[in-house]
Parts: sequence; structure tokens; C-alpha cells
Amino acid sequence: LSKLAAAGGSLLYSTYLGGHDDQVGLAVAVDTNENAYITGDTMSTDFPIKSAYQGVSGGTYTNGVTPLDLFVAKFNTKLSGNSSLLYSTYLGGTDDEAGQGIAADNAGNAYVTGYSYSTNYPTRPNGVSTQITYVADVVISKLGPAGTNLLYSTYIGGDGNDIAQALALDGSGRVYLTGQTDSTNFPVTASACQPNHSGGFENVFLLKLDLSVTGTNAILYSTYLGGNNDNNQDIGLGVAVTSNGFAYVAGATGSTDFPTTAGSFQQGFGGGFVDGFVAKFDPRDSTPPATLRKRLLDLADRRRAREIVRRRWGGSRSTRAGELQRECGYDRWHQRREGSIRADGRKHRRTPDQERQGRHVTPAPRRRQLEAGRAGEGRRRQWHRGHRHLRCHP
Repeated sequence: LSKLAAAGGSLLYSTYLGGHDDQVGLAVAVDTNENAYITGDTMSTDFPIKSAYQGVSGGTYTNGVTPLDLFVAKFNTKLSGNSSLLYSTYLGGTDDEAGQGIAADNAGNAYVTGYSYSTNYPTRPNGVSTQITYVADVVISKLGPAGTNLLYSTYIGGDGNDIAQALALDGSGRVYLTGQTDSTNFPVTASACQPNHSGGFENVFLLKLDLSVTGTNAILYSTYLGGNNDNNQDIGLGVAVTSNGFAYVAGATGSTDFPTTAGSFQQGFGGGFVDGFVAKFDPRDSTPPATLRKRLLDLADRRRAREIVRRRWGGSRSTRAGELQRECGYDRWHQRREGSIRADGRKHRRTPDQERQGRHVTPAPRRRQLEAGRAGEGRRRQWHRGHRHLRCHP
């Protein structure tokens, strides 16, 4: 975690945060008191813990693989030494999870989202669901100002893999999430802009939640957004919300028929494997298709699409950390180009020499039984050990 002076000429605070194994920070937010909140994932069983809701890693070392745990940490960068870390906690179950978006409200509560593979991720009875619906579900959790109380926590998902990538808050404390889903029954609302999955591999989703409401009624608005995925997946990577409730989503699309609106900047796919997109929603409206405003941008990578939301529509208190410098390892076209995936679709195993040298080879997947008659489907790791700047997902 690093803090620069307003003019950018000096480094006011900078610290490591980690244990003996690998960890990565994936998102950061700042509250009105200038406290900094970070989230990400860690493999360390000795990750620095203080005033924690969950003081012990939930994962168990199995078959040579250490599961990832989500972590949340809060800093007061005006203090020094151990005093600057106000709290730090694990948040996870026995399998993989990661925090990929974070925000904080004026009371100092932290909101974190990401995904979980665990059937025992910490949830609260007031959430949408206390049970995972498939292999990987979206998770959204709210921690109290001291980090010791879990005020809200839930799974959200359908019959496929559902991954949250970003989170924002509006002025009333409502939560907005975006990411990707291949579920055909992802929970959508009656006012959804696109009520059905497009039929491609993955669609963008936008969720608006009121965490003060119990159960599925907390979902105020939910919609798919996507096309045929004929080149690549559709993924939401950034979200921001204005003071009057308009939501902006940025991300990447590999669909040549991705929804665009009349009069938008670019209404056709530009070429290559992915284009960036920016979409504007009015989740308050009962007829969102009439109010949808979207600009399809011919961008070379997902990072620039995410930065557009942050720079131009900075109404969100959440700022995505890090930089996606190239396509993630789970994109099959990229893996083929880099030689990390074989023609039959299986990933290469990493030799001990490659492990030491940190070569760009996807680690051997974990195996788990998913359903009767389908044993041994590969688990996709979330990031490459040798290239920690890459953001990779299930």
C-alpha cells in the first residue's frame, strides 16, 4: 500500500503487507477520514492479522495446493509502524476466494466483493443466500469499522460460475457490483435491461443491492449485458455511480453483436479479440432499455476501459487497484498464443525448474468432482505465481 502527495512528488506512506507465501492486493478505497482499505487474496497462513473477524486462514493445504483466502485490511496512513494498521482479517472458507472490489462508507464500514469456491464462506442469515449455488459464486460482505463484526455477507449466483470484479457505493449506501457470469439463471429483476443470458460463454452483469433488506429483496436491480461471445467473453471490470443514481460499467467484450445504442460513439466491433465498452444504466427506471446509454470503444485492452470509469465518472468511493497489463491467463486465445494451453484444452504442468524461474506457464489445475459422471474437471487458478501483475480468474 502506497500513498503519494497530492502533487505526486513525494511518497508519504508505503508498506509491505504479507506473510511467507504469496498474496496480492487487488483493490483499494479511501473513506472521508483518509483511512485506506485494501482487499485481495493470500496463500499465507501467517498473513499479518490484527483485530480480526477471522484470525485464521480457512484454507487447507491439499495435494500440494494452498487455497487462496480473501483478506481485508484498514490503514491510517497518518500513523506509523504497527499503529498504522487498524485491522486486518482473513475472510474465507476451505477453498479459494479473492477480494476484487472494495468501498467504504462515511461510518467506516468496509464493503468487499469478489468470488468464492468454498461451500463454507462466512455468510450472515440476512443475506441473499447462505449457500453456494455452483462451483464459484459472487460474494459480497460488509465489515464494521473495527473489523471484528461481519454485518452482512452473502453468496449470489446461478447455475454457472459467477465472478464479481468491482464494487461502488451511492450516497444512500446502496451497493453496485459488476463482473461476469455464465449462469443462465443468474438472479435478474423484472426491470432488467437484458433479462436473459445471450447464449455466449460469459455475460456482464450489473447488480444494485440494498444491504439493509433481508433475503432476495435486497436485489433492487439486476441485469445481464452481452452478446454472442464469438471472439471472447463479455466481462464487467469497473463500476461507478453518480450522485443522482446513474450507474456506469466499463469492461471488455468479444462479441460482435454486443448491445449498442443509436447515436453512441462506436456501434460496431472494431476487431481483434476484445474491444472495450462503457455502458450507462438508470437502475431507478422501470424501463431501462429506453434509458440505456452505452459507448463501445475500440480499445486494445481492459485496463483502459476500467480507467475511463475512474477518470471521467469518479463519483464512486471505490478505486480499482493495480493494472491489467494484458489479457488474463484464463482467456484461451491468449493461453494458446503464449503456449500455456495445449491444443486439447488442457493446461501444461509446471516443472520444478519453471516454478523457480517463474516462467509464464499455468500451474497444474486442482481437480474436484463437480457432478455425477463428471470427475476430474480442471480448476483454473486465479493468478500466475511468476507474474503477479496478471489478474486471472476462474
